[in-house]
Amino acid sequence: MRLVLGSFNPSHQPPNFPFKDPNQEPDLLRTPPKAVLKVVYGGENEVKHGSTRLTPDQVKSAPEVTWDGEEGSLYTLMMVDPDAPSRKNPIRRSWLHWLVVNIPGSDLASGEKYAEYAGAAPIQGSGYHRYVVLLYKQADKISDSDYPVKSRGKWSVKKFTTDHQLGDPVAGTFYEAQNGNTESGL
Repeated sequence: MRLVLGSFNPSHQPPNFPFKDPNQEPDLLRTPPKAVLKVVYGGENEVKHGSTRLTPDQVKSAPEVTWDGEEGSLYTLMMVDPDAPSRKNPIRRSWLHWLVVNIPGSDLASGEKYAEYAGAAPIQGSGYHRYVVLLYKQADKISDSDYPVKSRGKWSVKKFTTDHQLGDPVAGTFYEAQNGNTESGL
């Protein structure tokens, strides 16, 4: 599997890019990932690192995610919505959409699902939400009695990565989705 490499130069990112300034959202990331993760929905909708807008229908099934995993290494993949229930009022930040741990190398299907994939489902009229996909290299196997995840709202990326000593993400990307055509911003 293939990891698409690219740098996260803040001056070349769209203004809504969640990796632009980790201090804006310190509960999501301490340090931006150094590589862009390849994410493709339905075999044809490739996430173009911050410039892709998809509909809930296009993302209802889990995407293909590819990277060059090191043989003998384990990885964690997660997807969160830092804009729940809306970007203007993110009191449910970060909504967990997917969590797979103990992925051997780049074999996502062989990882342990701590949270099954749930596609984007922003509240009607809440505007565009960012859906952030992050990949971490694990130091050790994760074994946790608190999982599978029981609550997806207000899930803490920072707490999970700290509790499991995951460090900084090795790759990531995001796309935007909204439900309907109105943007009240809630």
